[in-house]
Amino acid sequence: MADENNTQAGQAMTPDSLNSARQASAATPPTQTAPQAAQKPQADQQTQADQQTQADQQAQADQQAQANQQAQADQQPQANQQAQAPSAQQPAPEAAAAVKATPAESTDDAKPATGQAVKPKEDSASASEKKAKIDENLQILKNSIIAANIPQLVMILISYALDLRTSDIHIEPLQNHVRLRYRIDGVLRLIVEYPSNLHPAVVSRIKIMSNLKIDEQRVPQDGRADVTTKDGREMDLRVSTLPTVNGEKIVMRLQDKSRKIPDLPDLGLRGVSLRNLEDALASPNGILINTGPTGSGKTTTLYSCLARKNTVGINILTIEDPVEIQIDGLNQSQVHHDIEYDFARGMRAALRQDPDVIMVGEIRDKETGNTAIEAAL
Repeated sequence: MADENNTQAGQAMTPDSLNSARQASAATPPTQTAPQAAQKPQADQQTQADQQTQADQQAQADQQAQANQQAQADQQPQANQQAQAPSAQQPAPEAAAAVKATPAESTDDAKPATGQAVKPKEDSASASEKKAKIDENLQILKNSIIAANIPQLVMILISYALDLRTSDIHIEPLQNHVRLRYRIDGVLRLIVEYPSNLHPAVVSRIKIMSNLKIDEQRVPQDGRADVTTKDGREMDLRVSTLPTVNGEKIVMRLQDKSRKIPDLPDLGLRGVSLRNLEDALASPNGILINTGPTGSGKTTTLYSCLARKNTVGINILTIEDPVEIQIDGLNQSQVHHDIEYDFARGMRAALRQDPDVIMVGEIRDKETGNTAIEAAL
């Protein structure tokens, strides 16, 4: 065996063998060197590191997706709760749809401001019905003028005046037409105008209601009537006629008997004025004189004062012309000038009735003024 190895070694060293070896060596790729062999494990490690990084990133992405899904799942119940219980500033679509379905309701009532009480829906509905009724009465009034229906014309102008809280009705004949005006909140406002040929019939109708002489057109007349409208409202009507160059002018003072007497703060009294009036009412003696133009609320203010003093232990008497509002607990007397029962005579009689409080509707003469001042001392 040793000889064979030596022989093969010797053969390898021959020139032909050397050339063959060189050619084989040129044809065969060189064997990897030590540095190349070392780079291959590093490449494997880099590949494994990249794969690990991708795996970590995929895991983070999966975790983020799960977190987003969980957040969406948590937010969904909150959104449902907000939809079921809408905030005061922005109602839910269901609430808005419910408001829209009711014509009498206003969408503004569905958005109350923070800290404010929600206005009842019945109030807005009643206001809409009241406005519709006022517009309807005005249209009926115009239709009555066109149709020359005098009884309906007179009744509807009174009902329409009550709807507008009118204190006085002015029917004024002019040169070419007749003007109808209402005094509302102390200001005269034009309502309608109608032809002059209807005026004599209107005047006659009002005179019949007030028990006045329909054939007397040369002198002024005063009368009164109790009227009940179609909707059941009772009122006291004071009528005054005045002859003019164009015909008789009529002024009617309205007093709604169905309305309640407001308290002093409801009349607009505030601060020092209210305190001074309350102190005067609490005094055991003295006098309160209330003055102002027609329709300014003098009688209503005095009634509000009497309502505070109206108790079992106080005797209250009133001398009025006429008695505008009847109040339980008050002894109210109406003067009659035709039988010489005037304010002065009523004051003298009231002082003999052991009074605690006396209200005089008018002080127009010296005797009534002197009697009132002497009684207050």
